Amino acid sequence: MPQDYGLENLAVPVAQEAIDALRGLIDTPRSEALRWIPDLFNGLAFEVYHELGSPKLEALNGWAIFNAMAPLIRAQVELHGL
Repeated sequence: MPQDYGLENLAVPVAQEAIDALRGLIDTPRSEALRWIPDLFNGLAFEVYHELGSPKLEALNGWAIFNAMAPLIRAQVELHGL
């Protein structure tokens, strides 16, 4: 939750019935609709994150971790022709 990181939670409460009704209008499976990245990239990013020592991810260091991961991911993509 945002407040766990010293941030303000600005979420707007929505009735579960409304969510269920809208979800019923979508043919795409929920797991696919909520997927942000392909499974292949997820596995690669997970490996690289662990190579970096699995640094604690916090709101103020997210971009630093991203910047450390990006060249390692790029190198793996080029090495394996992904």
